[in-house]
Amino acid sequence: MYRAGWRNYFKELGNYSDMIYVWGSVVNVILQKSGNPQDFVNKLFMTIILVQQIYKTFFFLRIFEKLSYIVTMISKVIFDLRVFLLFYAILLFLFSMIFAVIGLANKNVPGGLKTYVDEIWMKIDPDDQPDLPNQEYD
Repeated sequence: MYRAGWRNYFKELGNYSDMIYVWGSVVNVILQKSGNPQDFVNKLFMTIILVQQIYKTFFFLRIFEKLSYIVTMISKVIFDLRVFLLFYAILLFLFSMIFAVIGLANKNVPGGLKTYVDEIWMKIDPDDQPDLPNQEYD
């Protein structure tokens, strides 16, 4: 950066990614120290920084001659399958939403299909009562 100058350094898109990673890490440390690490903003910054770090590490593996071919091949395959991967991500998201709606995702949250199945189970075997918080049975 010193030899090429500021203008030449920021002409390449990859250098913006490097600066976002460095300054994002600084912002992440400040947010972690000043607030609750479980806040959404803190998790978002951590996720962005982690994805960038994995991406950079993956492409730094091209330096090694034995891994260069594999990294190039995987990046081309992922690029070719981007439509399928998008469809797959949407499918995973929809399945997670379905499980959240029917109540199978968390045993501590009553409602949905899980409560209905538990009520049927209570009629079959009244001695085996499930642990559901804040719920009374007739």
